[in-house]
Amino acid sequence: MFSRVVLSLTPLVPGELLVTGVVYSMRAQFPQTVDTDYTIRGKQHFSVTGPRLKATKDHRTSVAYGEDHRLRFQVSAPRPRLELDLKMPAAMVQGEVRKLVLRVANKGKVAAEKLHLVHHNPGINYEIRPFVELPSC
Repeated sequence: MFSRVVLSLTPLVPGELLVTGVVYSMRAQFPQTVDTDYTIRGKQHFSVTGPRLKATKDHRTSVAYGEDHRLRFQVSAPRPRLELDLKMPAAMVQGEVRKLVLRVANKGKVAAEKLHLVHHNPGINYEIRPFVELPSC
């Protein structure tokens, strides 16, 4: 019987992150009468090769691999996380103009700045109002 193991990683600073391997520690607990616990420690280095190069004749005749970028990540600074909620009627016909409400909520930890609404119909006006959700009683 196999168990699935999920590994997670939380970067703390922005920059480039290169995963080169994993170090783990597993605790084995035996249900028998022996009252002993064992800790198994391990280390696994990743050696991932990139795609096989075949652009030139030299590449095709020899074994040459390109650079692998699957375990290289660019960590960016925290950003706003916007959630959109568009209330639309169940049915509309082509060319029909209706009033719709688009609610934008920032669920991130960083404030959103300079939010613009762009549309391609110059004859239609829109109004932006801040929405303040009141606590329920």
